[in-house]
Amino acid sequence: MHWWLWTRRARQDLRYDTRPMGKNKRLFLFDDQVKDNLALTLVSAMLIGMLWESVGW
Repeated sequence: MHWWLWTRRARQDLRYDTRPMGKNKRLFLFDDQVKDNLALTLVSAMLIGMLWESVGW
C-alpha cells in the first residue's frame, strides 16, 4: 500500500501536501525521503520491540 500511495503517486487529491516526496537531497540519510522514512520507522520499531520484550522477560 505504501508503494501504491507514495511511489506510484496514486490519489494525489487526498494528500495534505501535494508536493512530491523529496529525492536527491542531502537532508535525508539515503537521499530519498521514502527510503529514509521506511528505514527510520523499521529501526525505531525494532528498538521499541526489543525493549518491550526485554521488560517482559
